[in-house]
This record gives sequence, structure tokens and C-alpha cells, in this order.
Amino acid sequence: MNYSHKYTLLDGLRGIAAICVCMLHSPMIFYHSDNSLPHASLAVDFFFCLSGFVIAHAYGEKLLGKISIKQFIQVRIVRLYPLVLLSLAIAGPGYMYKAYSTNFLPVADAALILISTLFLIPLGLVYGQQAFPPNNPLWSIFFEIFINVIYAAAQKFHLNKSVYIAILLTSSILLGYCIYATPGGINLIGFNNYQSFLFGFIRVTYPFLAGILLYQIKPRVIDGGVFASLLISASLCLMLLNKFPIDSYIYDITCSIIVIPLIVYFGCSVKISGKLSKLFNFFGNISYPLYLLHSPIAKSIKVACEKLHIMQNHLFILMTISLLVSIVLAYAALQLIDIPVRKWLSDKIKNTSPSELSPKNSIQKQT
Repeated sequence: MNYSHKYTLLDGLRGIAAICVCMLHSPMIFYHSDNSLPHASLAVDFFFCLSGFVIAHAYGEKLLGKISIKQFIQVRIVRLYPLVLLSLAIAGPGYMYKAYSTNFLPVADAALILISTLFLIPLGLVYGQQAFPPNNPLWSIFFEIFINVIYAAAQKFHLNKSVYIAILLTSSILLGYCIYATPGGINLIGFNNYQSFLFGFIRVTYPFLAGILLYQIKPRVIDGGVFASLLISASLCLMLLNKFPIDSYIYDITCSIIVIPLIVYFGCSVKISGKLSKLFNFFGNISYPLYLLHSPIAKSIKVACEKLHIMQNHLFILMTISLLVSIVLAYAALQLIDIPVRKWLSDKIKNTSPSELSPKNSIQKQT
């Protein structure tokens, strides 16, 4: 495998998946409907699989001796946390105002949940809510950090490929059971209640390990061009956005265990350049801020329109505007906040190279 090239197609696929997550959540926010895109939540499983590939590529060798677990965790916290805090800075006031104005929760309890969410403590479950109610997508960041720590420890123990394969096969069986045992399939696994939260540890383990093994397979890189890139991108969109009347748990099991690793495999095998490369780089760069910020941005737009009594009969247009505003603000957050803050933090961490934290690297994890 030629590791000198950038995995631009994977960057683009990550951005496409983030947009699909926005399309999943928008009807929930504006229409109070959660059935419009029944399979779009599989984007998170794609993120986890891509994360395994990226972390193995960027840190697999370094964790064998060059950097400690503590240094690795510092690098990941610096990579992930600035936008976590920014998302809560946007979502927090709205969450507190809702508690104050609707009395759905005592204000003191809402404040406690908000503070716990800052540290990714799933206190919302104690109150019968989702794990991180101020900004629900943070549940995947919790599991991302968890699996990163486990992987770092495993590398220090020098686990060989056969051990990874055994864990992969076991976790695939367990994931199939979790999906089957959860009403609605994979959609609610990881955050909805105590059981689904515990199932989240299985949900992250299988795709992350699959990504690690895909990296170790070292698929041959080809100059695929526009056709191959668009074909793989279309496959991802079809998987996430289709509304085919397929039995949910069978579809979810098939996609999470088989289809997603295949998309990552082919995505890392294709090299692209030119204008399409620039577009996919843009998608990749905004994917993480878009994923974390789109929900509080959409909720803020909805509340503002309700207060101003505008666009109430044009919710589809409002959803489209919300998506476009989220993309613009995600790019602004990346350039004005995320990159400068991460650079400043990386300079403060001893023995951490700023280049390890730069979003201009091959493929940084954008969950």
C-alpha cells in the first residue's frame, strides 16, 4: 500500500456521512418525526470503522514505543474536545432555558446534567433521558474516547492480529444480538437508556476493530478517478438514506457488519485528485464540527423562527436553510476556533508534535 497519498476519498465519505446525520436529525427537530430516514444512524458505525483505520494508520506504530498511553490520550483529547466544549456553549443555554420555561426538569438538575456532559458523564440516563441530552451526538464521542484508550492499551501489550480477529468475530456476534434485542434496531444503541448505553460498548468495538484490520490488510491503492469515487459515495448514500421497507434489524446487521467495512476498504483503495479532491477535502474538514454543531444550530434556528413567527408553514425550506447554515458555521468554527485552539493546546503538551494534531494530515478522525 502506498502510504504517501492522502485518503481523500475517505475524507469525503466522512463528510457525506455527517451530512446524512444532519438529514436524520432535522425532521426530529422540525417535524418531531424520527422515522424519515430509518437507516441514517449507520453513519456513526461508519465513523467508528473509519476511526479504527485512521488511528491504526496514525498511531499504531507510535504506540508500540514512541509515545505513551498518556501522550496518546492527550493528543486525542486535544483533537476532540475543543468542539465538544463549543457545541455545549451553543446547546447549553437552550437546554437550560427549556428546563426553566417548560419545567420538564428542575433547573438545578438540568445544570447538573449540563456540567456532567462537559466531562462526558452520561448523567442523563439517571433522569430517564438520553445519555447526553444537551447535545445527543456526544454519545459517540464518549465511546470514541473509550475505544481509543482500549486500543492504546492493547498496543502496549503487543496483541497480534489473531487476537484482534478473535475479538472481532466475537464482537460481530454480540453486535448482531444487540441489534436484534433493541427495538428499532441499531438507531438507539449507545444513548437511549441503560441497556442501549451498555450495548454501545459493543457497537463501537466491532467497527473500530474492523477498521484496524482493514489497515493491516493494506489494500492496493489505485488511481480510481471520478467514476469510482462517485460510485463508492453513492453506495454510502444509498445505505444511509434509503427508505426501502426492509426489516430493520436484518438490514442494520448486514450493513454494520459487512457493508460498512467494505465501503471503508474500497474507500481507502481509491486515490483521487483535481477538483473532486478539493471538494472531498472540504467535506472531510467540516465533518466533525458539522456533526457536533448541527443539532444545537438547528434547534436555535427553530426557536428563533417560532419567536419571530416566521417560516412556520415552510418547514422543509427551514430544514434546508438550517443545513446550509450549519455547514457555513461548521467551516467557520473549524477555521476560527478549532484549528487555532488545537494548535495552542498542542504547543502546550510536552513531547506532542503539532503536526500530529493538524487537520491537514492524511485523515484525522472526524466523528
